[in-house]
Amino acid sequence: LKERETTVHTLIQLPASPEFQQRYDDSDAFFDAEARKHFITQINALIPSVPKLTDTQIVYELLRIAATLGDAHSGMDVGFRDFFPIEFDAIYENGKPAFYAVRVTQGHEDLLLGKLTAINGIPIEEVITRLKPYIPHENEFWLLKRLCDSMLTQLPALQQTGIVKPEETGAIFSLETDT
Repeated sequence: LKERETTVHTLIQLPASPEFQQRYDDSDAFFDAEARKHFITQINALIPSVPKLTDTQIVYELLRIAATLGDAHSGMDVGFRDFFPIEFDAIYENGKPAFYAVRVTQGHEDLLLGKLTAINGIPIEEVITRLKPYIPHENEFWLLKRLCDSMLTQLPALQQTGIVKPEETGAIFSLETDT
């Protein structure tokens, strides 16, 4: 994505051959002409800044752009597999989502069913606010599913949003437990 010797093209400049369009461009599959126009405008605005961005920043900008479509089925596999060894599920308490630890590493069983309150001292509500722009979703349930499936425990996502400093590889997950 950052090869400086490559010629920069915008989506509008892509070759018009049917073979190229069929293989590389799904932009005609947009559900809405305005959404397509908005998407292409954002991609074209991103292209000039690509040489100045890290690969991770590029990926998260693409995620942010995909998320603006408001469609849970639009997105990309970012390829990051750097997760913290804890998994959460969301349930509603008093009309608000709460995240509970449902998988932990051996030796940390006392954290099971602990309620996540903060990551690196940042309250969970703020964590959600920071991650939300990068998650394709069309309603709150998809947002919560994606948060639980990957974003809450994905190191690059937490680094990109300033929850974890770029040079750090650890985080403190604060959990409320009975003990």
